[in-house]
Amino acid sequence: MALEFASNLLKHDRVIVLTACLQQPYVFLTQIPHIFKSDKDFVIQVVNRAGSMLEHASEELQKDKEVVLAAVQAYGCALQFALNDLNNDKQVVLTAVKQDGFALEFASHQMALDKEVTLAAAEQCIGSLEYASYELCNDKEFMLQLIHIDCEALEYASQELKKDKEFLLAAITLNEEVLDYVPKQLRYSKEFMLSAIKKNGKAFNYTGLSLRGDQELMLSAIQHDPRVLRYGRNIAREVILEAVKKDGLALMFSGIRNDEEIVLEAIKCNGFANEYTKELMNYRLEHYYSGAYLGKNWDNIH
Repeated sequence: MALEFASNLLKHDRVIVLTACLQQPYVFLTQIPHIFKSDKDFVIQVVNRAGSMLEHASEELQKDKEVVLAAVQAYGCALQFALNDLNNDKQVVLTAVKQDGFALEFASHQMALDKEVTLAAAEQCIGSLEYASYELCNDKEFMLQLIHIDCEALEYASQELKKDKEFLLAAITLNEEVLDYVPKQLRYSKEFMLSAIKKNGKAFNYTGLSLRGDQELMLSAIQHDPRVLRYGRNIAREVILEAVKKDGLALMFSGIRNDEEIVLEAIKCNGFANEYTKELMNYRLEHYYSGAYLGKNWDNIH
């Protein structure tokens, strides 16, 4: 609606002006009489449509909790335009961060210290932790709660926590993917990675390349997940043997096909194993059935 070309009389018609604002919220910026920017019911309808228009409401309405709530429900970051310490009102701030986690930037320091508020912001967008208080980013228990939601939360932990091996190991227990965010040198530390693997076998996937051939690390990892063989380098035969005893399908990651003992252990564990079924069937036939004829059905499969 081209309100700018309307007569002065029509520009003061509440229904026409409201219709124009709801169709094109930018009209609220410059093209309407100031009286409407102080009209509470009018403004609530506009900010319900476009919360950012709170910036152009009268100061009186920017101090009005009902108006501000309506705005942040539509656009969380409209919190930046709230006055009268409404950015310190928990109901308002919670509503804002649930709509857009980055609204945490505009919360009062007291609200940024509130665990419920920060948790709600992180659940909406983990990146909002950029605006979390130092106190919470240095709180072990709270940060572990966030890491359980999204491992990226570790990126926002305090430097003290990032150097705390006990904390990092607790985080790895929850989710091995946090290793993407731990200091790189720790992924090349045998002592640390051995502790990490004991907490979470999948941690081996993140081991530094120079440690991928460490047999002690491999043996520890396969106790939890034999298929971590896929990430190993120059794997010792005894490690492979131990892996296939736990999961025959680990054979497919070993690079071994002609070691009788290892292949037989794989068969004992899993029988006819997936991609290597035909190969293992042949082996089983040769060693257990002595070439006996198993009928037409076998011929069709074979």
